[in-house]
Amino acid sequence: MQDNLEKFLNLVTQKSALQNKYIKKYLPNLTAQEIEDLKQLIGFYESLGYSIEDIAEYYLFFVERIIMEETKYFVEHGTYRYSTFKEVSSDVYFNDLFMTKYMIGLGVSTYLWSHHLNGLRFFINFISSVKGENYLEIGPGHGEYFTKALKYSNLKFFHAVDLSESSVRLTKQYVDYCKLGGGGASLHREQKFF
Repeated sequence: MQDNLEKFLNLVTQKSALQNKYIKKYLPNLTAQEIEDLKQLIGFYESLGYSIEDIAEYYLFFVERIIMEETKYFVEHGTYRYSTFKEVSSDVYFNDLFMTKYMIGLGVSTYLWSHHLNGLRFFINFISSVKGENYLEIGPGHGEYFTKALKYSNLKFFHAVDLSESSVRLTKQYVDYCKLGGGGASLHREQKFF
């Protein structure tokens, strides 16, 4: 019987020749713990009612729509597609379906892209040595860094602020799923824009 990660990877590599080549080359770089963390993340998305097919689709949406299409737009126009918060707010941050797809795809890329994984590794190493009591994360997005702060730090109070209701909800749910929510963890949706 295939586990959720194997099913996910099979779907992604069948649908994308580019991802097939990259993932096969990249996967051996993950530690056993990182593979377990990725399986947990996929299991979390499944617990929310998303199928492995949905998760694979959202990852490919992130790769193709967010990364490749926006990079192409920038190269062709010399500017980003959106230049003001007003332009991006309804299309991205306050669009629940878009943000859900985006955050799930981005969450998975945390483990499947070398520069994302290197950032997470650096963060875990850094947060493990931080002294103090309070942790504030602005823009927790998919919640992976927030849960790692809860898991690996010795801090007491955790706060997160995000413009996107979808991101706040996803992060709260992931904290609960990982059973890390005790000890002063809280999330707030910031409703004032500066």
